[in-house]
Parts: sequence; C-alpha cells; structure tokens
Amino acid sequence: MSEQQGTAGLQDPQAALSTRLEEQDQYLLHDSREIRRVLQVLIEKHSLVTVHLASRNRMFASALVELSEDQQYVYIDGSRDPRINEAMVQANHVTCVSTLDRVPIQFRLSALEHVDMDGMVTFRAELPQNLLYLQRREYHRLRGPVSEPVRCTVSLPSPTPNSAGTLHGLPVLDISVGGCSLALPRDCPGFRVETAFDCQLHLPDASSPLPLRLSVRSRFDPPPQDKTQGPRIGCEFTALPGAAESVIQRYIFRIDRLRKARERGEA
Repeated sequence: MSEQQGTAGLQDPQAALSTRLEEQDQYLLHDSREIRRVLQVLIEKHSLVTVHLASRNRMFASALVELSEDQQYVYIDGSRDPRINEAMVQANHVTCVSTLDRVPIQFRLSALEHVDMDGMVTFRAELPQNLLYLQRREYHRLRGPVSEPVRCTVSLPSPTPNSAGTLHGLPVLDISVGGCSLALPRDCPGFRVETAFDCQLHLPDASSPLPLRLSVRSRFDPPPQDKTQGPRIGCEFTALPGAAESVIQRYIFRIDRLRKARERGEA
C-alpha cells in the first residue's frame, strides 16, 4: 500500500495533463486487453499514481493494487485522509495520472466502491473504458536485440523475370506500432518511396508470423563505393490489425523492460 499521501491544490505539473483527456483522442487505447496490460505493468512496478478529484480541488498519491480475477475491476489505494476517501465515493469519477518508463499515462475511474482489503482502505472500480498512452502513436522505435533478431519475409513489390519474387530473412533494424526499418540486400529491385508490399513479420514472441502490409516512407542508399551494406528502408504499417498491434506492443514492452532491468543490474 502507498505510504506517501496527502492533499494539495491542482498546481501539480501533472494536473495540466489530467484536464486534456478529451483533447487527446488520437492517443487513447480502447482495446481492453491493451488497457489491462498497461495497468498490470503499473501494478508490477509499484508505480506512483496521482489521483485527482477535480471537483474537490484535491489530489493524493496512490498506487494500483491488483486486477480482479475476472480482470473486469481494478483496485486502487485509498488515502489516509477520511475526507478524501469520502469524496472518492461521492465523485462521479477521478482522474489517475502516472508514468511508465517516462511515458505519460492517464485514465479515469468511475463509480468507485470502498472495500476493505487486508485492513487497508481500498477502492474498486470497473476497468477504464480508455487509457491515454502518449507514446502509442508517437511511434517510439525499438532497436531489436542481437540475441533475438526480428526478421521479415517480403514479397517483392515489382518482381522481375530474374528475381525469385520473395526475400527471406530480411533483418528488421527497428520496430514500433507504427512501422519498421528493413535492411535490403544490395541491388534489390523496387522498394522506392510510396511503394507498398506484403510481408510476414517474424517476432520471437509470436507463435506464427504476422501477415502485414507495408508502405515505404523513406529510403537510404549507401554510396556506390560502399560494398558492405545494402539499402535501408523505413516502412509504415498499413491498416495494422488490432491483434497484430497487440503482439508488437507486447514485444516492445518486454524488450524495453529487459533492457531497463539490465541497466539497473536486475537481469
């Protein structure tokens, strides 16, 4: 349970973010599976959650406790101040603000119910209907680890009579939920900017390749004298299916967490 709690005016720097939920629709997660995954990471990392009661001009520091067994409810710490706890019950909703690896996160909890959990003041609320995760569409790109390479099987956009029509095992240099960068072999036909093509993305976490459609947004060709590398292309995922996006996001979460754990000497 959270130890650092108190009240203050809404002058906290994070409070400005809590007033713009409706203005950030392009950053909202709506898929309940994605929302549960973000909340579970906040729980596992014991992340500080600032709870704002805007109508009462109050806030306090809290933490998420757990998800219910059916994963339809989330439990959150109450306050040491009984007046705030009473205001929580009476509030139409509260706004929760946190960060995950420096990425701002925000969500609303409605119709909070006071429950007793191991003698501590706790509140239960239904899973948020949406969650603000600013990094989601800013397309933070993850450079894949050498130990677990990500690869692509690509159908040539403009096959020639002398080409096989398919390229196997292309290295994925970096990846995000918005797209990826690929390393092409030298003298590779096609793949100019605005070219679209099909691919099979092979992620270590996925049980089977992800069938995707890519569109080339940028291309870098090495100097003619450089005989060591081929072109590199930056691609955007076209109409990425929700299931594929979840798999890619889960992979990015896992690799980011492993890297940060190594930096802290925990892995």
